[in-house]
Amino acid sequence: MACRGGSHVIIVALDCALAGRNIDPMDKDLRIIELEREAADIRRAAVSIIMGMAEGIAPTAEGRADLAKGFREAAADPNAAPATSQLALLVAMALERR
Repeated sequence: MACRGGSHVIIVALDCALAGRNIDPMDKDLRIIELEREAADIRRAAVSIIMGMAEGIAPTAEGRADLAKGFREAAADPNAAPATSQLALLVAMALERR
């Protein structure tokens, strides 16, 4: 059985070393695809949850526009983690579409 690891080569190698198995490059590629899909699903779920909360906080178009502006500013913050910036931008775009 091939070793299944994370999306980074170091994590895969560590997982495999701990499991005492050889690394199957094809299996690693499939696992990366699975993890990327899971990350996309998590981002969609997070945006959906935040949108539900935002609609309760700002039920008007003007209120949602203000929230979107704030999320865009958060996305542009140079000190924000990349994942935080990405999620803030996704929420801003979702708010702007409503």
